[in-house]
This record gives sequence, structure tokens and C-alpha cells, in this order.
Amino acid sequence: MMYRQLATMYTARIGVVILSLMLLSCGRVAEWRGPVGLRASVSAEQTVLPGDLVTLTADDGFGGRNSSIRVTWTASTQNAEGVILNNANSLQASFTAPSTMGTYIFHFQATNGDFWANASTKIHVQPIIVSAGSLQNVLPGDPVTLRGSYNTNDVTRRDLPIEWVAATGNPATVTLSGATTLSPTFVAPGVVGEYVFKLSVRNGTFVGQSW
Repeated sequence: MMYRQLATMYTARIGVVILSLMLLSCGRVAEWRGPVGLRASVSAEQTVLPGDLVTLTADDGFGGRNSSIRVTWTASTQNAEGVILNNANSLQASFTAPSTMGTYIFHFQATNGDFWANASTKIHVQPIIVSAGSLQNVLPGDPVTLRGSYNTNDVTRRDLPIEWVAATGNPATVTLSGATTLSPTFVAPGVVGEYVFKLSVRNGTFVGQSW
């Protein structure tokens, strides 16, 4: 009886060794390592303006070098109707920020068919907020500097096209120097009155304005 038990234990151990050798010879160990390296990481949250080109980047744990890994980007918010994702089945997707303000959530998934890794990031679309500066009281002949500003974004922080115009008062008497900069200048005209200047900042087809 004792001999049979020992024989059974010995046979079982031999079976484990043979199975391990079979897995090694078939390359199954390399296959098993895949899920260990599989992961999903995405770029940080961004604040953008309407019309901005937004890039979403991700990593699947293999840098896109493993052809057996399938990746997908999806917009998972209710207001995502205006979002068209380019290259949604790649590690780097892009879209044009819509005109509808709000927070958009994008979901990234990587899978080898047996295992899945997921991650999400947020894109905040905000309006172009423009300020034409504060009220100034000046005398005829005084040099005047207008001081405008607008909000930047996390995509490029580039300078956007700017335009100042004299909107009310007696515009014909005002000559703006540097009307396409944030700080144009002019000499206060001799005609006394209130002059209102409008600042417009354009981002593609989207415009922010302030008086």
C-alpha cells in the first residue's frame, strides 16, 4: 500500500515536469508574459478652446510594437455627439474641440483577446474669454495704451489672431497703432467724449469679444 502511494506521488511529479517542458517547447511561456506587460496609460487632462486640435496619447505596455494588442479610443460622455475621433484604433488619436463647452471623457482600452486594460482622461472645453481692459480717463492729446487679454489653453498656448476696433464715440478721429496686438496705442483725440474699443480674438471659426 505504501509502495503504491509513493509510486502515485512520483508519477504526478513526473507529469508536472513533462507538462512544464511541453509548455517551454511550445513557446507558451512567451505567450503568458504578454498579459503581464499589458497596461493602459493615457495623457493627462487638458483644457482647450473650441476649434483646437486635441491629441490623445496612450501606452499599451508595448509601445504599439505588439501586433496582437488591439487598442480603442471612445468618447464616453453624453455631449460627445460633436466629437469625431481620428485614428481611434491607435495609441494616438485626435479630434477638433467642439463648440459645446464642457468636460469630455475619453476611454482607452487595450486587449489581447483574453485580458483587458483600461484608462480614461478628461478634456475640458472652455470658451475664449476676452477682456478689453479697464476704463481709462484721459485728456485730449494724451498717449493711451489699451491692455487686452484672453485665456490660453493646454494644447499649444499659441498666440491667436487679435483685432481692435474703435466701436463707438468718434472712430474716425482715432488712429490705432498695433491694432493686432493686445496692447495697441493711440493719441486721445481732441473731440471730447466716451470712446469704446472692441477686442476680438479668433480661434478658427470661433471668436471671443470684449468691449
